[in-house]
Amino acid sequence: MSTAFTLTLALPAGFRPQDILAFHRRDPQHTAERVGDAELEKGLLWWTSAARLSLRFTPQQVHADLHVDGIAPDSDQALLAAMVGRMLGLPQQVEAFELCHAQHPQLGALIARHPGLRVPVAATPFEALTWAITGQ
Repeated sequence: MSTAFTLTLALPAGFRPQDILAFHRRDPQHTAERVGDAELEKGLLWWTSAARLSLRFTPQQVHADLHVDGIAPDSDQALLAAMVGRMLGLPQQVEAFELCHAQHPQLGALIARHPGLRVPVAATPFEALTWAITGQ
């Protein structure tokens, strides 16, 4: 038996999906992640079950599908929304940072050249640790 969750999140104005996709292109053999022009598909562990997360970007939204090999409670929909938002850097207060530091002598020029820049985040702490070790 499998479980599927679907959600759509609004993206802020100026969101840069190509930055997120570039972060996930780190697997040149496409073993764990496959990245296209506007989509990302990755394997992950959802609690104790294998799962596949698919993200598809449109100009103002991201559409997420999570397919879990096993039974997952309905409450996991909220966990999926939180994980996807975190992966995309949506909780980061980019606009406030840009306003605060736009006049900084060094940062101001960088901010002007790269507005809306967000820091991509791994889906799970385990994934982040795995990539950190693999990168060494």
